[in-house]
Amino acid sequence: MQMVTDVQRIVIAVEHKLYDLEMAQQKLNRLKPLKYPPMLVVGMIGLSCASFAHLSGGDWVICVITFFASAEGMFVRQVLSKRHYNPLIVFAMTSFVVSLISGLSLKYQWGNDLQVTLASSVLLLVPGFPLINSLADILKGYINMGIGRWTIATILTFGACLGIVFALSAMNISSWGH
Repeated sequence: MQMVTDVQRIVIAVEHKLYDLEMAQQKLNRLKPLKYPPMLVVGMIGLSCASFAHLSGGDWVICVITFFASAEGMFVRQVLSKRHYNPLIVFAMTSFVVSLISGLSLKYQWGNDLQVTLASSVLLLVPGFPLINSLADILKGYINMGIGRWTIATILTFGACLGIVFALSAMNISSWGH
């Protein structure tokens, strides 16, 4: 988002004749995206999912398992994304790893509220922005773009579901929840 804002500022400066074309080109060439360190993102994702588990009533065991499951899942997601794997595969593999780790609480009955671990740890895979943007596009009249974004979000959600189902099947967990 920072890049979009910086480009917009340069364009506005050109429109107001504060920059000539050469100056604008130099400023555009010097733009660099700001990125968070990958391990900071991993830690923050783990912390956010563990916090959600706590808010959902999970005890400290549930929160710790959720932290490690979601942090490891984010690490897997970053590695696969960096290697340019198909996003469907990235979501499926990430949810598989997350569900294997968080499924330990289900398999071995660790913690006070077993389904909270699995539900909280896969939150890093919720494709919220594509779903919100698809609705916004449709409401603005860009029906084709909205349907396209909705389709992508649906496919990503399907990939996450596949990973969860395969992980729970591999651990021989037939049901979870109350």
